[in-house]
Amino acid sequence: MTRRIQIAVVDSGVRTDHPAFGNKKPDVVRYSGLRDGEGTCGHGTAVYHIISKIESTADIINFQITNREGEIEEDVLIKCLTDIRDNYNVDIINLSLGLSLCENIHQLKSICDDLISKGVIIVSAFDNVGSISYPAGFPGVIGVTSADVCRKINDFVIFDDTVLNIGAKGNLQRLAWDTPDYIMLDGNSFACAHTTVQAARFLSEGASGFEQIMNKFRETALAVSTNHLTENKKMKTEIMKSEIMESEIMKIKKAILFPFNKEMHSIIRFHDMLSFEVAGVYDIKESARIGSTTAHIMKAEVISYPIKCISDIDWDSFDTIIIGNLPQQGASVFSSARERLIQKAVLLGKNIFSFDDLQEKYDYKYLFCPAVRRTQLPVDRFGKLYRISKPVLGVYGTSSAQGKFTLQLELRRKFQENGYTVGQIGTEPSALLFGMDYVYPMGLNNSVYIGEHDAVRYLNECMNELCQRDCDIILTGSQASVLPFDTGNIGLFPLRQFVFLMGTQPDAVVLCVNPYDELDYIERSIHFLEAGVACEVIAICVFPMTVKKNWSGIYHTKEVLSEAEYQTMKELLTCRFSVPVYRLGDADDITELFENILTFFSGD
Repeated sequence: MTRRIQIAVVDSGVRTDHPAFGNKKPDVVRYSGLRDGEGTCGHGTAVYHIISKIESTADIINFQITNREGEIEEDVLIKCLTDIRDNYNVDIINLSLGLSLCENIHQLKSICDDLISKGVIIVSAFDNVGSISYPAGFPGVIGVTSADVCRKINDFVIFDDTVLNIGAKGNLQRLAWDTPDYIMLDGNSFACAHTTVQAARFLSEGASGFEQIMNKFRETALAVSTNHLTENKKMKTEIMKSEIMESEIMKIKKAILFPFNKEMHSIIRFHDMLSFEVAGVYDIKESARIGSTTAHIMKAEVISYPIKCISDIDWDSFDTIIIGNLPQQGASVFSSARERLIQKAVLLGKNIFSFDDLQEKYDYKYLFCPAVRRTQLPVDRFGKLYRISKPVLGVYGTSSAQGKFTLQLELRRKFQENGYTVGQIGTEPSALLFGMDYVYPMGLNNSVYIGEHDAVRYLNECMNELCQRDCDIILTGSQASVLPFDTGNIGLFPLRQFVFLMGTQPDAVVLCVNPYDELDYIERSIHFLEAGVACEVIAICVFPMTVKKNWSGIYHTKEVLSEAEYQTMKELLTCRFSVPVYRLGDADDITELFENILTFFSGD
């Protein structure tokens, strides 16, 4: 026994006098303010014609929401779905359309959730360009894409995924249109319509709800992809902001640092931004730092911890050891010291946060090493990516060791002090210690074990998760340079940086430069960034150290840039590139840079 199904088609309207409909005039409710025959309604005519094949067991009502140019307006879509929720008793809503960028995504999702809770089946097409769009991407909505293997209108491929659900016939097919009467066209929209037809048949036979409908599709599908669900579960447990960092396993209250190398400087400089107390700083005697202080080593106005020998560690004074990257010089000596430290930490049950990836070497539940592995990859949904709906600021540079991470922390502090919610991906292993949302440790001793397209997919998932958390701005920052300064060795090619740029897609960039950089190289870097992701380099930040102008300069010995040297350089850079120039470490300059960033994103 079958029951009659009520279907709502939300689209561009229908050409009501089309010869394919004979004497029947389709029902159309207009939200666009257009009258019958106005606007572009070919798309809606094609979709309705496909779905009308089931009119013997279904009643169909069309909702025209596109404007005169055939465009979808977000508020009109939300208004239409709200009206359907409140005033129409429908079983299925066909949305052969969607929004890749949605300012009111939470409101749109809320309305879809309300409809789903009432038992309404929502079938929605993904964007034809290839991105993830909404409502198709919402859980509980049947999200449809074209699948080449689906050659017939009742061919379907099922994906056990919370985002992408069904592949259907979207290849070239003959469709009813407004002008001319028929055309040949392909697209996800028509795959969506074929899916709606089949879903309506399942409903008329007694199925109900998302799960039952999807089970019916599985029973008749050409193929069912089950690996998507497995990967997605891994994604939810591993990619998100390190849950282990917030669990009892890695709840840091007091931590000691070892060794005191460059990677530890930010922890001392920004100790007030940590959620834990630094209980001590330790090193080995071979480092020549024992007996000195953090302030003396850093030559800066920072908290002055005495640097003690690891043989003098007070093991009762902390719960966590933060172990930095091993230096390139004297690595074997430091490695032996690290081995002894870890052995005793394991014996005493201490937490270990290691910048280097030691997971394969030590099987210890209280060990955490920032890394990105293949098991953390999101589902590959035919390459579909999320479009980023929040403003994104990137910090890039012309070399390594020029304060890019310091600048990111300075800006993070400014935004938070001014009441902004910040989402952030850090490329230093210490990023999570400062409360950043994700770590992508691609710098020294790189522990990102994915590359190219997989890395872009991973970073895009992280960026989308930050958008869903409703942050005000997303901060990202790269490592080293964006362009090779020489092409004589493959190690000089910054390919990881290029992938990071592609994956994070900044809208605005602050470029960090050195006083000794050639102007042509800076110019090439600016052009590369702006062409690569259609961003704008809105400021240059000068690292306040330059190479000494004596024999020691050949060993890269540096000295502080004088005020006169900086002013000369600032004038030169401003004149050449027509962007504001700031100096890292100058509080007034950083404040002005922050205000410049606000101005850029506010559009003032």
